[in-house]
Amino acid sequence: MKRSAYISKESMLQFGSGTGEGILWTTELNKELPIFINEENARERDPYLKPETIPQRLEIGAKESPEVIAYRVKRKGKYISYNWKKTYEFCTLFAKALMQLKVPERSTIVLMGFNAPEWAFAFYGTMISNCVPTGIYTTNSSEACEYQVFHCEAKVLVVENQEIL
Repeated sequence: MKRSAYISKESMLQFGSGTGEGILWTTELNKELPIFINEENARERDPYLKPETIPQRLEIGAKESPEVIAYRVKRKGKYISYNWKKTYEFCTLFAKALMQLKVPERSTIVLMGFNAPEWAFAFYGTMISNCVPTGIYTTNSSEACEYQVFHCEAKVLVVENQEIL
C-alpha cells in the first residue's frame, strides 16, 4: 500500500484496533500518527503536495501575503485589523514568552476567553513553541474548568481578563 494523505477511512481502519486508534487518533500527547500519501492520487490533485504544520502555514502566510487581513475585530465601535505579518509576529511573541518562562516543550497550555484575535495568537503561539493548546469554554462551571486544568497538567493558564479567572 502506498502512503497517502488521501486514503479512505475504511482503509485506515484496517490498522490498529479497528477503531482507528493509533492511525486516526490517539490519547497519547507525544505519539505521532502516520501520514499516508497515495502517490497516484496525490499527483493528480496537487503535484507539490507535502505535509505542513499550522505554524509553517502561518509563516508562509506572513511571507507570501503579509498585508492581507487575517483577523478583524470591532472594539468600542472601531474595527481593528491584523494582517498576516502582524498575526505571525504576535504568535511568535507569545511563543517566545513561553520559552522565556522556561515552559517545557509538549507542555499543555490552557486558554480561556471569548472569540478574539488574541486568543488565536496564544493558540498558535503555543503550537509554535511546540506546546499543546487546549481551550476551556467560558461557560464551563468552575468544577469543569478545574478538572480540565488539572487533568491536562497545564503549565500555563491564559485567561482573557480578571472576570473569567
